Amino acid sequence: MVDFNKGYTGAYNIEFNIDNLFPRRILAVFRTRVNKGGIFDIYMNNELIRHFDYGVDILANLTVNSVRPGKRYLQEPGGYIKFDCWIENLQEYGTAKLRFEYKGPSTVSTNGILLDYIDFIPMNL
Repeated sequence: MVDFNKGYTGAYNIEFNIDNLFPRRILAVFRTRVNKGGIFDIYMNNELIRHFDYGVDILANLTVNSVRPGKRYLQEPGGYIKFDCWIENLQEYGTAKLRFEYKGPSTVSTNGILLDYIDFIPMNL
């Protein structure tokens, strides 16, 4: 978890390695909190896989539309919520780099980043 002061507009990113991903279509499901966020770009191996604005994508109705047609995520107990994106740019088995870049504040009560967990779900091609 990283907290930013109200209105923080500086640069911030977090990057980490994900080991042992196979080169196939993967649904990445992120679990976070509805009251902490901002505007982020999410990259896998330096390729943009999702632009996410907590104020637009979550706070409007406390649901998030999935990248899968007709699916959506509802707020869970404790103020948690999920969002997802496709990962389709893996060329070989091994380690991939996932990066979150903070682009600016959103309309949430606290700007920052809180990732509870990330699921990597292999999907049929």
